[in-house]
Amino acid sequence: MKFFRNVATTLMARSSALVFILIASILVARGLQPEGKGVYASLRASAELAAALTALGMGNALVYYVSKSQLDKRKLLGTALTLYTGAGILATILVTGLVLFVEDSSTLVQGWSPHWWRRCAFHVSPCSPNVLRGIYAGSTK
Repeated sequence: MKFFRNVATTLMARSSALVFILIASILVARGLQPEGKGVYASLRASAELAAALTALGMGNALVYYVSKSQLDKRKLLGTALTLYTGAGILATILVTGLVLFVEDSSTLVQGWSPHWWRRCAFHVSPCSPNVLRGIYAGSTK
């Protein structure tokens, strides 16, 4: 029964995330002109690349060490949170630097300044709530 509940929880979480992504995609498509959507896609791809580079395989390492029970799970959670937060800040800095070099990025969405893009950059950080929740769930057993 526990397995079924875990599968149902995962399915609900991923389904709701897909719904939010769909809504965000519709809003972005309607709010931006084709050129703005292309620039947005470029910025998002850059942010995702920065997130992948700054994560440095931490997700796989966390899964490995939690499954092997080689380290104290509370210490592992603290280390993961620190590293992911640092990686997210680094990714934000990298994307902010990119945004500063994008010509007239304030025209992507009328009335929105380039600061909006910098604030959005952190949301693409490698600090995945699912990874941290999985580590925490493993540490409470």
